[in-house]
Amino acid sequence: MKPLNYVRGSFRMVLPEGQVSRRAKMNKVWFFYIVRCRDNSLYSGITNDLEYRIKQHNKGKGARYTAARIPVKLIYIEKYNNQSSACKREKQIKGWRRAKKELLIKGFPRLSSTKLGIDHSE
Repeated sequence: MKPLNYVRGSFRMVLPEGQVSRRAKMNKVWFFYIVRCRDNSLYSGITNDLEYRIKQHNKGKGARYTAARIPVKLIYIEKYNNQSSACKREKQIKGWRRAKKELLIKGFPRLSSTKLGIDHSE
């Protein structure tokens, strides 16, 4: 059993260093994103750390699909207040045909990696 701390009239679970509580994870900003792979295919996913996730994809560690198609380039993002909303949007868009996804991307302002502070190298 995990140790408990007494905080403001109630007991709270103490998590090991580096672990984040479920509530904290749910309250983070989440992103739905689409990347274009080297072979011009599209990959979509969700993350709460966009810069880290894109770097992982480009290191071949992000997902099995993108690992064989690096480098990837971030081409579309949407911001959500919780993981559940981002996940629902991902599921919705993954059900679309490529042409519909391309229309969504086409209507989105061009992303500049430098504006987002994302370094595609590494």
